[in-house]
Amino acid sequence: MIRKLIHKWQNRKLIKFLKEKEKMGSVYIKTRHAPWVSYKTFEASATALGVTERKGANVPADAYNIPEMMNNMEVRASADGGDGDECTASFYGARWKDKQHQTYDDVSLIGTANLTTGLQIATDLNNYVDTIVPTDRWITEIHIADAKGNNGMARIAFDTSGYDVFFMSLNYAGAENWKVQVSGW
Repeated sequence: MIRKLIHKWQNRKLIKFLKEKEKMGSVYIKTRHAPWVSYKTFEASATALGVTERKGANVPADAYNIPEMMNNMEVRASADGGDGDECTASFYGARWKDKQHQTYDDVSLIGTANLTTGLQIATDLNNYVDTIVPTDRWITEIHIADAKGNNGMARIAFDTSGYDVFFMSLNYAGAENWKVQVSGW
């Protein structure tokens, strides 16, 4: 009789465990690092969006659609002008207001940073940014890799904070073109 009770108790516990595992199995999201993709080539300087311009209607058509399972983004940039080119980058995010009708809610400023190119040459012969200095408030924790001006490839990574799209503006002097690539996990 005690053996039957123990077996019944173990069976209930096992069933509960298996049901919980099944439920959580659908929640578990596998993530892996996405490859670098070209987000945009900036051929002209653009000023940051003013506080009255941060509306869903101002999300550019070429905004990067953040994949649903991407929780973090990594951004790198390069310019074709050479070593020492500088710009101010503004990072923005927006969420769908109505995905079916393709409308966005108001735009959020994620943060800003000053970028400076170094000597490392990209495959396309541009100079990678080797220095990233965060300037404005950031709504999320950021990580900057190789940002000390040592002629490497500096990258900035941050939490996507539930945004559906990401876009940038670059403000710079000079005639050079800037390329921005994104990746994530």
